[in-house]
Amino acid sequence: MHHTLSFLMFRICCSRLYSRLATPGQRRLTAFCFPGQGTQTVGMGKDLADAHPVARRTFDEVDAALNDKLSHLMFNGPLDKLTLTANAQPAILAHSIALLRVIEEKTGILPEQFGCYLGHSLGEYSALVATQAISLSAAASIVRLRGEAMQGAFPGTLRPRMVALLPTTPAALQPILQSVNEQFAASATKGTPTESCDIANVNTPKQVWFVLLEAAEAFGFGARVSKIPPADRFAFFFVLRRCAFVPTHSQPKQQVVLSGSETAVARVVDAALFSKVARRSVDLNISAPFHSRWMAPAADALRQPLGRIKWRDPMSPVISNVTAAECTVGEEWVDLLLRQVTAPVLWSASVSRAVNHFKITNFVELGGGTTLKGLISQIDPLAVTKTTASLEELELLIRDLNAS
Repeated sequence: MHHTLSFLMFRICCSRLYSRLATPGQRRLTAFCFPGQGTQTVGMGKDLADAHPVARRTFDEVDAALNDKLSHLMFNGPLDKLTLTANAQPAILAHSIALLRVIEEKTGILPEQFGCYLGHSLGEYSALVATQAISLSAAASIVRLRGEAMQGAFPGTLRPRMVALLPTTPAALQPILQSVNEQFAASATKGTPTESCDIANVNTPKQVWFVLLEAAEAFGFGARVSKIPPADRFAFFFVLRRCAFVPTHSQPKQQVVLSGSETAVARVVDAALFSKVARRSVDLNISAPFHSRWMAPAADALRQPLGRIKWRDPMSPVISNVTAAECTVGEEWVDLLLRQVTAPVLWSASVSRAVNHFKITNFVELGGGTTLKGLISQIDPLAVTKTTASLEELELLIRDLNAS
């Protein structure tokens, strides 16, 4: 019976897989994604600039836009200066776009040939440059201002803190957040900052078995799928994730990042661990409480500069951190980028949108690390994520794209 049930589900899904594979172009099943702050390292981009003149020209373009030898800082340090938000953000942008331009030169690819683009926080600016919605020089100037404004938004009388809680869900944390923030608001003294804590990122689900269970229910098999032998289970799961995904009605356990003032964050973390809403916490090395209400002054500082930019419609869909949905109208990105400064990064939902709506099976991380690869592998274990952290990886990617 169990084998028969598994076989029937497999046949249903295979018919969908066949129609999915009939769509032309492997590139349409690929998404480019761009990392945010934290991937900066001394020496970033130097070997790229030495090997590829187009990368060198990209770094020169950013230097000219900022009227600053940012590339020298990227190549030579010191690290403490490079890590300053006002330097790290344009440096990461420049590195991502330099990688992209090398790929474009070696493959002849066009933005519209790929399924969609994503960026994690700062990486959204890279995605918008990649899809030609905004020029590199304009983006470099904006992210330098963004870094300066975010660094200066948090009051010097308080200490910032960001903590990853896992496994948990935003819904489970919400009552604790509300209670803590209300307590601080009620005891606030006039003329002093009111301590607070917000959700900054929703990064990864704890596991993806819930996808199989709910999708099977949608096919009419219900919870009986849980009794399918593991070998058949994986085969069904593989096909289902590629062509028949059904969103869940219940939230999976996730990694949720909190951001705010140290005392408020500590109180939320203690309450979440005590009540077993989460099992463990990991402190992040940050200089300000990003993606929280504390960043409202930074959003205000960006409002007019973003409005003055000459926007174009992206050449390919870019998925927004704020809505976890694609936006294809250039001018609408002004509001999304302003909201992004204080809103949580819905990375898990954004990757799921790429997989489920755009049928993405391959991701390319354009940056100096593998942070996004790690997150994506937890969101969709069957997705293939290629990185560009070394020249060797870049050459392999170029070879694969030329063969696709």
